[in-house]
Amino acid sequence: MLNYLDLILLIILARGAWRGYRLGLVNLLAGWISYLVAGLVSAIYSRPLAEIVNQTWHLTGRWGGELASRLPLPGAVLNQPLSTPAIRQTESFLSGLPLPGPVQQNLLGALDRASGGTVGQVLAGQIAFLGLELLILVVLFYGSFFLLRHIARRFSPGTRGTVGMADRGLGLLLGVLGPAFGLALAIGILRSLFTIPSMTAAPVFLPLVRQLHSSGVAAILGDFYDWLATLLHTLI
Repeated sequence: MLNYLDLILLIILARGAWRGYRLGLVNLLAGWISYLVAGLVSAIYSRPLAEIVNQTWHLTGRWGGELASRLPLPGAVLNQPLSTPAIRQTESFLSGLPLPGPVQQNLLGALDRASGGTVGQVLAGQIAFLGLELLILVVLFYGSFFLLRHIARRFSPGTRGTVGMADRGLGLLLGVLGPAFGLALAIGILRSLFTIPSMTAAPVFLPLVRQLHSSGVAAILGDFYDWLATLLHTLI
């Protein structure tokens, strides 16, 4: 008998199958490849393009001037001329802010590389540059993605004839395989977590533990996870 978890898993798999059938194998693969290529293009070229745009229009100087007075650091720190003690003091203040480690290191690196100005001016300019880089990254990603998808559609075999039906049938299989891989990974992680006594004893997790243990679909996906783990171990 199906439980609630079975129904949820089957709906996710059915949605993937329908999407794969509707798009076909060529379009489905093209979509995945487009995401990968667009991600690589945006990651490689966003910073060089941001530097070119900034050198041409001096955007970080304008935006940095607006940001300098709004930085969440004491004015006594922001108004200091650049020096080694000022940078070390700024580092201690930045460590107390909820910023990711790479962002903090990027800001401190900008302070180390700067040749003049105040701490606030350099920080504001670097934050403005990071914002510009993020904007260009998003534009590059989606621009590359839609361009590649448009090109891929021109080579799609369509839905008519033997080739079109074969494309849809293979797309259906691949459409199921994608979600199945992700769900198997999630099931495998949950099984490992639920071997911890504190997890299984927590009242908030008890319903999920019961659903997981009584789910037939989850058991199949768990076997798929075990097979994938064995295959990975063999290859390594």
